[in-house]
Amino acid sequence: MYYESFLFTRSQRRDFTAFIRPKDLTNREVSTIASALNYVQAGDLANLTADWPSLYCFPIGAYVLLLRHYDSGRKHAGREIGIIEGIAVRRTQVRHFALALPHILAHADELLSVAATVIDLEAQTIETSPEREWLELEAADIPSAAFVTEFVTRQADERLFLPFNETGRSMLLATLSDRRFPSLYFGFGTNADVLTRLLDASVDVDIVSFFNTTQPAFRNRATNAKSGNIDGYESAQNIRPRKEPPSRKSDAPAASDNGEKGYNKKQPNVAVPTPARRRTGDFRAAHHDTEPDRPTTPLTPREMKRQLEREAAARSASGEISPRSQRGLIYRLLRWLKGS
Repeated sequence: MYYESFLFTRSQRRDFTAFIRPKDLTNREVSTIASALNYVQAGDLANLTADWPSLYCFPIGAYVLLLRHYDSGRKHAGREIGIIEGIAVRRTQVRHFALALPHILAHADELLSVAATVIDLEAQTIETSPEREWLELEAADIPSAAFVTEFVTRQADERLFLPFNETGRSMLLATLSDRRFPSLYFGFGTNADVLTRLLDASVDVDIVSFFNTTQPAFRNRATNAKSGNIDGYESAQNIRPRKEPPSRKSDAPAASDNGEKGYNKKQPNVAVPTPARRRTGDFRAAHHDTEPDRPTTPLTPREMKRQLEREAAARSASGEISPRSQRGLIYRLLRWLKGS
């Protein structure tokens, strides 16, 4: 089996950039990944570290990607800068990848750490990853678990939801190590918006862990309603490991920044597309069923305008407000924002 590496992030000199990329991964596919992960809230990203990152495995283009996402410890315009790094295996070699995946995942700190190989990010040029040969290694023998047996029979209609903690990670490894489980695709440490954006790009996963998921369960693929509990996994490991964040260094915002946050701004190297129309059966139901209300990061005027337009459109559809009043409300708000 051969694999290629990738590293997507931003520096002081460059906006979000694919510094190291697989040879046949297109700009559009990089943009799909960046656009989706941009929906991780700043508070959640700040809690992700190289020792405890989000983990994803999914197919896109010519590859199957195994990546991790975490806070770099740097900031730009007051917002955390994320690192997206990992390996890409061509779909033609997915059978070999399936055998290697449990071992790679168990040693992700070493095998997926691409940023650690870059001496100076500011001096890093854009490069194409070489193909490297994977030396076949046997993964540790993990006993078969009863919940995996049940999931194999449910997988066609249901997804497996796991807690985002050590217990959930152990269950993820147990599932991927079981030869009866035919899929490799998961999002461990994520939210509904990220997975919905990926689903809009026809990228689906079978195993899910939201940031605030605390109990394992099965959920219906179409409705995301809980369809079954998994008992016996309320262990002492049910506490998510946390680490004191490193000292942060703020990048000076560019003159053309205009206060916009995140990666959805001018990107000379990679263009982030506008999210596609939401599909039915997305991850919203599961998200709202498991995630309590909480404060979000401050919205920019543009983001506030879009949110108000969506809310006004919903009220108009339900007969609560007329389209004319809707436009007037938005106009008055924009005048107020412009004057403030």
